Amino acid sequence: MNLMMGSSAFFVQPVLDLRKAVGVTPCQLLIECSPEKKRAIDDLVVSEFERMVFRLTNSETHSVFTILCSNVSETKEILKWARAQEGVRLAKTDILEDQDSVHEWLEREVRRRIDKEPAGESSAERERRPKPRRAAILKATTIGRQA
Repeated sequence: MNLMMGSSAFFVQPVLDLRKAVGVTPCQLLIECSPEKKRAIDDLVVSEFERMVFRLTNSETHSVFTILCSNVSETKEILKWARAQEGVRLAKTDILEDQDSVHEWLEREVRRRIDKEPAGESSAERERRPKPRRAAILKATTIGRQA
């Protein structure tokens, strides 16, 4: 996600309605490992579980995966498998019952980056910042059309 945000790309985060997930147990797997092993472990987890519906792997040492399991026993098997992988320092599983999104924070962050507003700058400080001169922009556009 950091790479995507750094390159001004858009990304999609699914909102799962877990109440409609009848017959499945949504399992969240958290893995911690060294930065040197992280990519290999992430790739291994992705290749191991075909019913993965979400993953967050942008941290240097931690990854979170959401896997749809058939039952609680499968969740325990996933945890046992993850802990057995070489390079995994910590593995935890949890059964997801609800999902909270932070859309307001994301909207603020995108708006801040679009405005190139330094972090923590207030709206009053932003208003005092000099605005780009519209005439200069218009003139540059006009010159570009004549060329």
